[in-house]
Amino acid sequence: GGMSIADIPRRAGAYMIDWIILIIVWLFVMGLTGAWIGLQAQQSQQIEVSEDSIPRMEFILMFVYWMLGILYFTFMESTWGKSLGKMILQMQVVDMNGHRPNIGRTFLRSIFIPGNLGIDYLVRFLKYGKSMSAADYSFDEVTLSDYLVEILIMFGPLAICLAFMRRSNGFRGLHELVSGTRVLRLVQARRSNWLEDHPVVAPAAIDSKEHFGSYIPIGELASSDGAKLLQARDDALNRNVWLEVSSMPTEQLTAQHGPLRPGRLRWLQDGMQGNIHWNAYESIAGAPLGLVAKPGQGVVWKSGRIVLLNLANELLASIADNSIPNSISIDHFWVDQSGNTKLLDRCLLSTTALSHVDVDPGSTDEQRAIHVFMNAVDRCTANQILPVSASKFVSELRSRPPTVETMEWARNQLEWKTSNSGELTWDGRLGVLCMSIGVEATLLMFAFSAFSGMLEWLDVSIESVAIGSCLILLVALFLAGWFTRGSLLFHFMGIRVRRRQGDEPSRFQTGLRNAISWIPMLTILSLATLIGQIAPDSQVSGKEITESSDSPSPVVGKQPKIAVTNEGNQAQLDGARSDIDWLWIISATLVGFLMPIFLINGVIVSVVNPPQGIQDFLVGTRLVPE
Repeated sequence: GGMSIADIPRRAGAYMIDWIILIIVWLFVMGLTGAWIGLQAQQSQQIEVSEDSIPRMEFILMFVYWMLGILYFTFMESTWGKSLGKMILQMQVVDMNGHRPNIGRTFLRSIFIPGNLGIDYLVRFLKYGKSMSAADYSFDEVTLSDYLVEILIMFGPLAICLAFMRRSNGFRGLHELVSGTRVLRLVQARRSNWLEDHPVVAPAAIDSKEHFGSYIPIGELASSDGAKLLQARDDALNRNVWLEVSSMPTEQLTAQHGPLRPGRLRWLQDGMQGNIHWNAYESIAGAPLGLVAKPGQGVVWKSGRIVLLNLANELLASIADNSIPNSISIDHFWVDQSGNTKLLDRCLLSTTALSHVDVDPGSTDEQRAIHVFMNAVDRCTANQILPVSASKFVSELRSRPPTVETMEWARNQLEWKTSNSGELTWDGRLGVLCMSIGVEATLLMFAFSAFSGMLEWLDVSIESVAIGSCLILLVALFLAGWFTRGSLLFHFMGIRVRRRQGDEPSRFQTGLRNAISWIPMLTILSLATLIGQIAPDSQVSGKEITESSDSPSPVVGKQPKIAVTNEGNQAQLDGARSDIDWLWIISATLVGFLMPIFLINGVIVSVVNPPQGIQDFLVGTRLVPE
């Protein structure tokens, strides 16, 4: 349907999708490489690996991963103009002429992002030289400043590239300014925004052998005031037409001599059949706006905004050439299945039984147009959960004076809103989830490790470390949702949390929603901490257990352990807590198995039903675009 500027949040979501894809591919390659090395070592009976060779191997593998990212983006964007992430989120990389960039431009882009100009690898190589010994990689002397330098080197070039992005330059970063490229968003055709269950007035079949010119009536749509509206067939041009027939000569619609615009019903021809006068018009496969937007039901915003924009355009054009009908209502506008509207000079099918729509005939054209437009806005937005920007538009429109300037303002606002998504779609939700995995999940794991390390330093038992870190982060997540009314990522991605009715939720709801969202992951981290500490302590020999009875180990009492001593082929459990330990391990394993399933199901539900994930069903909220 067209192209528009790709904003930063959508591009960030696409990058995170690509990042996750690269991680999955990299883990698969690492697994194959590890299996091959293990097989080779087993065949050559050289199981031991030199300690000094490990840092060199790590550096080589990191370099290979760096090259994998560069080659991935270079190949995908030069071949198809988009990576998999951009393909999913409907974006395209082009050069300044709008064509697919060549391989040189995409390679230059990739060297900047995700390559970071290779600065971090160059610094690492210059620092450690060719030796790459284990002593150089010792963490005993690593200070906080070293970590800060590493982070600065890793993310500094990326931040510099993003700092150049401005709305005025189409959100082009430094990597795009250098490579002469840009990213555009592919806009879906307008037809895809319309409702599938749009009402269509079906004619009542009639058996008539009369011909009106070349038109053969096949059904009756409506009748009033001695006139009938028929649907006829034009076999010569293989099309349907409308026929307005009357036993008395009727005034032809002004469309016959008036403006020929897409927003007006097009008159074809007229004639006399005996004493019957007929007019032929184009046929509309649709219904009056009064039926499309029934009282108390409204129209989904992604479709309603198109209808309102078409109404505003036609009403402004009709005001300019003084062609507003003397008596006008929303039933004068017929809407087809693509959202296109046609203004009729006479109401051919009235739905006044459903609502009051008529305007005082003595009012001015401007007053009649404003009244009808406001009525249409009220009908289309009734009982709908609107995006935040749409709610603000409706509120401000009602507070403005009923003037032509207000109509022009409304038209400009609707034009801008039709270029943006009117609802949260699956691809947008997928981008948010990938951003959450790449940013929020990483920060959460870092914070969990920091709290766990702090509690272990305070000589707290391992059970308390796991549970305490989980509870601390749950409280922190609740407070983050409380203060931001959702999360900072939602604000960055242009998403807001609302109640199911569409109004703003309480801070308690948003805080609870944010905490519930991360319970599965925090549970997995807690169990991983416990199992990671228990597993090594369970690998104790019978001799060490005997000695521990005389000189207790410093870790005894910190965590439940299973002491195993091998006597023949029988494993014996040591200690009175053996039954409790087994029960705990079975329970932990069960929970550890269920939590990833809940996490995966939560992701699937969020993509299938973007406005409401599992946490939204539990708390009574939903997500809407800004």
